[in-house]
Amino acid sequence: MKNLLKLSASVFLVLVLLSSCSSVRVSSDYDTKTNFEKYKTYAFYKKGINAANLSEIDKKRILSAVEVQLKNKGFAKSKHPDLLVNIATDAEEHVEFRNLNGSFSRWPSTRRFTNGEITVELIDYADKKMVWQGTASGILNYLNTKETASNKEKQIKEFVYEIMTKYPPTAE
Repeated sequence: MKNLLKLSASVFLVLVLLSSCSSVRVSSDYDTKTNFEKYKTYAFYKKGINAANLSEIDKKRILSAVEVQLKNKGFAKSKHPDLLVNIATDAEEHVEFRNLNGSFSRWPSTRRFTNGEITVELIDYADKKMVWQGTASGILNYLNTKETASNKEKQIKEFVYEIMTKYPPTAE
């Protein structure tokens, strides 16, 4: 009986941990003729992030997360950049309807969630052409928690980190 109880507790813990992990979908695209090794400096394209329908705090969070990732990749911020970094965001609210106990239940449930998306675009400053784009999307988990600010920052960092794992692009 004790072993069964321990097994049940272990299974429950694994399920809780798995359900708390977010699922981020990432895609990227790039100009195959571009030599990405030539890019060493960047600046933010302010009109892009300013157009996003976000609070100033969230804009700062995104810019900071992108800045950290670019620095980790060896980029330096510059007033005369090789690349302009444009950021776009999107969010859609969804309502999911389902039955609690299979398809024949009389007890329907609803779940509200918001699917969010962050896109990072890298634009060759000299040519004024986009050379790389990465997008991450997923359910914004922080909306359903009490620790909204810290969870929001954590999730933004996760989205940006996942996007930047795709840069520089590798030939397939």
